[in-house]
Amino acid sequence: MLQISSLKFTIIFNNKIIWRYKMKKITLLLFTMLSLLSYSAKTVDYQEVDKYIRQKLDKDKEITFVYKLNSADNTLEGYSDEGKLTAVTDLKDNPSQAAMNGMKSVISEKNGKLNPSYKIFSADGKLLTEQKYKLNKPIRLFDTGVLFAYLDLQAPYSEQLQKLIDSIDSIEIVGYHPNNAKYIKNTTFNHKTNKVKIEVKDYTQNPALFTTTTLDIKTMSGTLESFYPSGKLSAVSTLKNGALNGETKAYYENGKLRFTGNYKDNKFDGIITSYSENGEINRQSEFKEDVLIKEIK
Repeated sequence: MLQISSLKFTIIFNNKIIWRYKMKKITLLLFTMLSLLSYSAKTVDYQEVDKYIRQKLDKDKEITFVYKLNSADNTLEGYSDEGKLTAVTDLKDNPSQAAMNGMKSVISEKNGKLNPSYKIFSADGKLLTEQKYKLNKPIRLFDTGVLFAYLDLQAPYSEQLQKLIDSIDSIEIVGYHPNNAKYIKNTTFNHKTNKVKIEVKDYTQNPALFTTTTLDIKTMSGTLESFYPSGKLSAVSTLKNGALNGETKAYYENGKLRFTGNYKDNKFDGIITSYSENGEINRQSEFKEDVLIKEIK
């Protein structure tokens, strides 16, 4: 089954949760295998596979992959719907990928090479996630695994990555949970400013969580905003190198200030203050790298 991991930033002050940022991301093992980045050179010629996939898409506009566990070799193997071996992963080095046994993925270019889609299904046939792309140049779709890793701070920036980004206008990812709740993530690239805007609507949370992150692509610095289901601003933070660095402000739904604080590499650092709805200070403390130094009020 597809696993969902999450990155949380939670402000708990005066024994109350003041603000929570929870960014869900599809486990990287999924993209690692499905992006065919884990070819085994001994068994698969990736250039030949790329050529085969391109020919298949040009002919049928769609191709399906099935993932099977090879217990004898301790590998996870990917096959096309025609039975052609397309990928092999050694589970000794990547044991978590064994969970993909029986899963399927489908690439479609029925809407053209500039509007491909990519669906991933569980072993019992349920749609787990769907990706829709808007491109300005055709790309090798599997290369986006590196892009997702970069945006999740799991891979370095490179000129090759920038060339890939320059070819992509937007990506919409929809994740489906067993309770039919959706997780929607829209990633839009502004090629003039070289910035990326990531909008998340997470209906799996109660209440639903809405965030907008705007980042410079090279530095991964910018702002993170979260919103109430009503659309009103809940909090705004400064990001540097992909982490919370600088001031964070949280608000009540009526717009009044609820919290102010400073972060350094995702840790409280400086004066942290919480406010009541009438504007009075509830509590004020000083922190150093998440450690409470003293209570001011």
